[in-house]
Amino acid sequence: MTNNKLTNKNMLSATYRDVLRSLSRDEKRRLVRLTNYHGLLWLFAHFALIAFMAWASFYFTGFFGWLAIVGQGIGLSFLFCTMHECSHGTAFRTTILNKLISSFLGLLLFIGPRWFQYFHAAHHRHTQDPALDPELAISKPKTWGQYLFHLTGIMIWTSNLRALLFNAIRTPKHSFIPSSSQYRIKTEARLMLLTYTFIFTGAVILAPQYILQFWLLPLLLGQPFLRLFLLAEHAGCPHEPDMLKNSRTTFTNPLVLFLSWNMPYHTAHHSFPAVPFHQLPTFHQHIEKYTAVTANGYSTFHRFYAKRILNEKIPSC
Repeated sequence: MTNNKLTNKNMLSATYRDVLRSLSRDEKRRLVRLTNYHGLLWLFAHFALIAFMAWASFYFTGFFGWLAIVGQGIGLSFLFCTMHECSHGTAFRTTILNKLISSFLGLLLFIGPRWFQYFHAAHHRHTQDPALDPELAISKPKTWGQYLFHLTGIMIWTSNLRALLFNAIRTPKHSFIPSSSQYRIKTEARLMLLTYTFIFTGAVILAPQYILQFWLLPLLLGQPFLRLFLLAEHAGCPHEPDMLKNSRTTFTNPLVLFLSWNMPYHTAHHSFPAVPFHQLPTFHQHIEKYTAVTANGYSTFHRFYAKRILNEKIPSC
């Protein structure tokens, strides 16, 4: 039972720190308890769904074949959420599991896992700070053309590949990367590029159609769905440090919750990042009454976005 020290009088003015202080030590301990079981089960189910879609895309042709490729692409693209959870060290209790899975998924998604870990840590430290949040380096769309282009994921692909190439060629100097980790990130990028060289050389010689059908094409087709999902996390939220206000919780269906590893509970995640994905629904119950920004589904959010931000009635963020 919640040991709620916040009164109705100060409920609306409560910050996420106030909410965290209102939780007892035992409640916090239960919320942050890590397991290998939940992560392994969730990951197995996620990969099983991708494998089923891959089988369907191989077995069927025409409309159903393309539908399966898109389904596989959605599953592959949303492995970004798995990598994100691993970057927090909360997907699994065992540290080596978090690192191994993050490294494999980073290779699959063309994202340097160690580089992303520092990038994302800076995002959490400076959420919605235009000067310091690295996620705001790519501005949110302000017109219909920018919105549609954003959904293609081309800007994200370009940004990730540029970071990978630049990190391999020169010492990374981003403000969010400590000098003690620069060499490791450079080595990581070089090893990834070397691995890609072997993979694509072998694919060209042996079976180029398979690497296209089961990896690259699905990733390209699944990316717009991931962009639709990720845009809802902070777009249109205030530029202020309180996590109860600068992040959006989106109420959605079990399939999206499964694919995204419960990340629609994004206010809960930003308010207490140490809470593992499988405990986010529980923690959400603690903070629901204080959560300032919500959306009743992703279609609702995108209608809001189209109506208010694309028409420039409120500042884009």
